[in-house]
Amino acid sequence: MRVLQICNKAPYPPNDGSSIAIYNMGEGFISNNVQLHVLTINTKKHFKPDDQIPIEYKEKSHYKSVYRDASVTPWGAFANLFSSQSYFVSRFYFSEFEKALME
Repeated sequence: MRVLQICNKAPYPPNDGSSIAIYNMGEGFISNNVQLHVLTINTKKHFKPDDQIPIEYKEKSHYKSVYRDASVTPWGAFANLFSSQSYFVSRFYFSEFEKALME
């Protein structure tokens, strides 16, 4: 079985609730012989350089991160008033992540 785990932030280091949950879920998949692929949005708010992720974890989880500054800005919020898309969603939808999903 193959699983793509899409994460809103890096699962490593597992030092808060969501990163602990993401990390433990991934470890559970791996320990049950599931071929895991972790794809993470690496935001400015929760930025973790790829070199801080242990090589062993990256190899066994096929880890990949894509950087995105998803900060809330006054201009972004104002411009979004003229859009039919949610401002929250628009901050996390970007072509680089879409390309990573297609790989």
